[in-house]
Amino acid sequence: MRLFIAITLPEPLKHAIHRGTETLRNAAPTIRWVLADQLHITLKFLGEVKEPAMSAIGAALERAANSHAPFDLDFAGIGAFPNTRRPRVYWLGVNPNTALHGLQESVETEIVPLGFPREARPFHPHLTLGRVGPEVPADQLRAAERLAGELDYNGRVVVNSAELMLSRLSPKGARYEVLLSARLKGGN
Repeated sequence: MRLFIAITLPEPLKHAIHRGTETLRNAAPTIRWVLADQLHITLKFLGEVKEPAMSAIGAALERAANSHAPFDLDFAGIGAFPNTRRPRVYWLGVNPNTALHGLQESVETEIVPLGFPREARPFHPHLTLGRVGPEVPADQLRAAERLAGELDYNGRVVVNSAELMLSRLSPKGARYEVLLSARLKGGN
């Protein structure tokens, strides 16, 4: 099973983000845009995991989540990795948030003893909006670059939990399923 740990969003917010970034999708339709119901913030990618490890991963996630209180998260700004001139991934940014970084660090700390190496790159929280392949025409890339600089989507969510997610790959892209939801301390 291909697994990762994430923060999911309420359906109304996912659809608001999708509507708010519609002009970007229309400007570059050959980019592989993420569907509204697939939007999330990845805290830790685990990769291929065998079924017996599930209970230990779930317990680790519960410990990490229970060590943090719910917190607000603000979204703002659209960008790309590595940059908007040569994008591979378009994303919606997350404003700096020490609570989010603390939760991500707790997830790392709890998961490392289970054989999942600590991420070498710094944590850059974001919602992936779309993935750019080599087939995207240059005029679409220029239009997306211009719009990414002009769009300023803003939104807020209260984070009450972190989820263990299953990723099913298909020719139409990945589909995600929540396997376990771990409530933050005092979360709804």
